[in-house]
Amino acid sequence: MAKHLTDMDIEKIVGIIDGCTEKLTWDWLCDNATKAVGKRPTRQSLNTHTRIKSAFKNKKERLKSGAGEIKTP
Repeated sequence: MAKHLTDMDIEKIVGIIDGCTEKLTWDWLCDNATKAVGKRPTRQSLNTHTRIKSAFKNKKERLKSGAGEIKTP
């Protein structure tokens, strides 16, 4: 039986997405969410939550455009 994500779990996962500095993939997110949730969620279960899906999409776009990078002289 799949573990249902609580609001606290969703907040932790969104925090993981926001803190990502490397290539963001669903597999990477599932692996890193394991520590926060206690069990490895599937991409499909993460994708059903609107907050996670929109945070993932926005972070992916920022990483692609380079807007999330802080450039130092």
